Amino acid sequence: MEFKLLLDRYKNHNLVVHDWAHLVMETHSWTGLNAGVFLIRNCQWTMDFQRARPPRHTKISVIGAGNVGMAIAQTILTQDLADELVLVDAKPEKLRGEMIYLQHAAAFLPLTKIIADVDYAVTQGSDLCIVTAGARQILGESRLNLLHRNVT
Repeated sequence: MEFKLLLDRYKNHNLVVHDWAHLVMETHSWTGLNAGVFLIRNCQWTMDFQRARPPRHTKISVIGAGNVGMAIAQTILTQDLADELVLVDAKPEKLRGEMIYLQHAAAFLPLTKIIADVDYAVTQGSDLCIVTAGARQILGESRLNLLHRNVT
């Protein structure tokens, strides 16, 4: 397969090639591309990729912004599994902090709308709801007792 990277088209845009620029610009190596040497910020190339992506609208809601909930939310973002990610938690301050954290990280990821609220109404229309909220296990408590405690 012939290597053709049409970077000239984007020379007037905000395209940054880190470290291995010679592998991409001079040697025309796929290694340079596959190594993730591009940081593309608000440039035409990003817009072209977004337009080329098949249309979809996937909404995933994560209930609970604890360790498990945030690990799931980060995975959803990094794997580009949703167009809209909703976080719901009972603690508004923690929820706001986690949302800001995800939004900062998402600046380098595919476009995903991130919503956070204490009201379950924001989950309406979700394709998938993942519930991670619940009481913590007490030392020596069986998982069955923890389940009963969380249900009641």
